[in-house]
Amino acid sequence: MNASSSALRFVNGGALLCLLPGCVSANSTRVEAPPARAAVCSPPLEPYVRVTLYMGRGTRDAAEWQKFVDGVLVEHFPDGGSAIEVSGWWEGRVGDATEKNSRMLVMLHPVSQREILARGVEAVIADIKERFGHRAVLWEETVTCALLSE
Repeated sequence: MNASSSALRFVNGGALLCLLPGCVSANSTRVEAPPARAAVCSPPLEPYVRVTLYMGRGTRDAAEWQKFVDGVLVEHFPDGGSAIEVSGWWEGRVGDATEKNSRMLVMLHPVSQREILARGVEAVIADIKERFGHRAVLWEETVTCALLSE
C-alpha cells in the first residue's frame, strides 16, 4: 500500500502540529484545514479521509454519552463511525500529566466529502467542549485507502 498523508490539529487555542506541506501553527480554536491529498490506491480500494478525535475526561456518564451520540454524532456523521474507550495521559498547559479516561472517535469518509466532513468535525468538537467541559480535543486526519464492501 502507498504512504498516506496525515495532519494533527490540537484544537484548544494553542498549538498545531501539521504533517502536510503548507501548515502553520495557529492560536485560535478554528484551524484552517489543509486540502486532503488523495492517496494512490490499488483497486478495488478508494481514497478515504479518516478523522480521529481524542477527547479527555468528562465522558463517563453513559446517559449523557448516549445523548451526545444520538443528537450530535448521528446528525453530523449519519454514515457511522466508531467510539473507542481508551486511557492515556496529557500534560496540557497546566503542567499536570495525569491519566485520563477518555474516548477516541473515528470517522471514515470518501475524500470527495472532505469539506462536509471538516464542518461536521468542527461542530462535534464545539459540542464536546461545551457538553463535557473539555479544554482541548485532538483532531487527527489521515488520507488512506479503504473499501466498504456491502
